Amino acid sequence: SRFYITLSACKHLQLDESTVNVLQKEGIHYPAFADKMVADTFVSLRRPLKHWVEEKIDNFSEVINKLESVKHQPAHELASRLFTHIDSAIQRGITMPTQQRILHTAPHHDDIELAYFPLLHHLVRSASNKNYFVYCTSGYTAVTNTYLLSCLQGLYNIQTNTFLQNHFIWGKVCCPGDAFSDVTGYLNGLAQQKKELQDFYLYCRLARRLIQHFSIPDIRRLYEKVQGLIEELKTIEPGRKEPAIYYSLKGWIREFEAELVWAHFGVDYENIYHLRLPFYSDEIFPQYPDFEHDVRPLLELMERIQPTIITMALDPEGSGPDTHFKTLIAIAEAFDHYKKAHPEAEITLWGYRNIWSRFGVYECNRIFPTSLNSFAVLHNMFNNCFISQREASFPSFEHDGPFSELAQKIWVDQFQELKLLMGEAYFYESNHPMLRRAYGALFIKEMSYDEFCNEIKFIRRLLALKDSMNYKI
Repeated sequence: SRFYITLSACKHLQLDESTVNVLQKEGIHYPAFADKMVADTFVSLRRPLKHWVEEKIDNFSEVINKLESVKHQPAHELASRLFTHIDSAIQRGITMPTQQRILHTAPHHDDIELAYFPLLHHLVRSASNKNYFVYCTSGYTAVTNTYLLSCLQGLYNIQTNTFLQNHFIWGKVCCPGDAFSDVTGYLNGLAQQKKELQDFYLYCRLARRLIQHFSIPDIRRLYEKVQGLIEELKTIEPGRKEPAIYYSLKGWIREFEAELVWAHFGVDYENIYHLRLPFYSDEIFPQYPDFEHDVRPLLELMERIQPTIITMALDPEGSGPDTHFKTLIAIAEAFDHYKKAHPEAEITLWGYRNIWSRFGVYECNRIFPTSLNSFAVLHNMFNNCFISQREASFPSFEHDGPFSELAQKIWVDQFQELKLLMGEAYFYESNHPMLRRAYGALFIKEMSYDEFCNEIKFIRRLLALKDSMNYKI
């Protein structure tokens, strides 16, 4: 038999003196180990790093004293190194990239927003940057049957509402090229604070997709089809395998929600891609990404956009939805092929994490301070756009409420740690307004291609092992 221990499975193991001794004997000198121990110690002591650096106080914990002997450095030098690392990450974070083609990738339709939405405000405002958003899966498992049923019933009931009937123009709804009018219609309803109008344009999007999917010739047949779907959906027990059309409907809802977000910022509708990669399924033992069906669409998109920055969910295996890990596999393979074809391409990668796992302050190298205004915009966006996620199918054990509230909690926790390590004066007496208004912090891991390859080498080893054991990958 064989056992595979992943990073996420080991995350609660203590990094203490005995562990450091073992690592030292094995010749493992991973700088982040030392930085983690320094950070954890100073947070627990609730003293800023700078105090220890300047005063060279030797009253450290036993673990830090041991670390001094292992690293052959005085503790105040270790503290100084961590202070410099964090300061550099913050300065890099508040320096916005310009003249970039940024490919934002996401496993699900709210992953980007829950990871670095406040940072996006600045990225999309720059006219010199080109932003592209690609959603790798249809995300249908996040939509409940109850919510889908309410949407189908709302669409069916248009025929009994004179006001909505007057807005429901068949020639517009059956036109594939007019899909963006659903988005602008919804957002106009939002601006006018008319919930009925917002719902109507969501129903229009579902009607548009159903008409295209089934080649429905007229409005009477549309209502008949919707009625049939409603009756069938009522008979499906939760957890039971559903006919494919319901997965499609749920995916269309998720896609529409994501389009609403970027329309807030005037992002070109043509810059939003829904790949619906087939590795994403409801099977108990789903397959790993396949090159032709899952990797090639990403590779072709990279060839078309020629990005200079690529963002991706960088979660360890087992830390959250399996989809995050498999999406990372597909992106990594597509990126490998792209670099082979374009070895001269200089591409920066931004690894992000959201509500399922998080970086330590010692792991990230780009820290973006977040304001109270950003929190307000996040909640407003999430509650108005991601309607299906107000009551998530897969809630987090950390928070009973909308995911946007959990994202804020994480960003605030990260900032509280930064405040302890850097001192309040570092932020609130700074000359930079972004630091003075900071009440949260986003952590990003920026990497070159070579650094990315080193970061995911465990994935390549895992795939090689599974391949050698005759798994179908």
